[in-house]
Amino acid sequence: MLFFMGTNEKPINMSLRKESDVHNDLIFADFVESYFNLSIKIMEALKNQIIRDISYEEYPLNYYPPYCSGTCYVLSKDAVTAIVNVCQNKKLIHLEDVAITG
Repeated sequence: MLFFMGTNEKPINMSLRKESDVHNDLIFADFVESYFNLSIKIMEALKNQIIRDISYEEYPLNYYPPYCSGTCYVLSKDAVTAIVNVCQNKKLIHLEDVAITG
């Protein structure tokens, strides 16, 4: 599981840096973390899924344990690529479900 965080608003605090260093599960991107930027956050997460595949060395199981999630998308790699290609040069609205899946 990965967590995506915006970094444009203020410097990343030390506890988040430590979390990232220990668990390697935080990905920082250049946007302001807010509800109105969820569309940008989702696009950053989807773009990252295209280029980041998990290896068996990094996670040796074929399944993930149960976990809590806010917004959740179950998409094939082809669907992610298509969404990113379509949305990459479009102005995203703050309603992420409409902007990404509509």
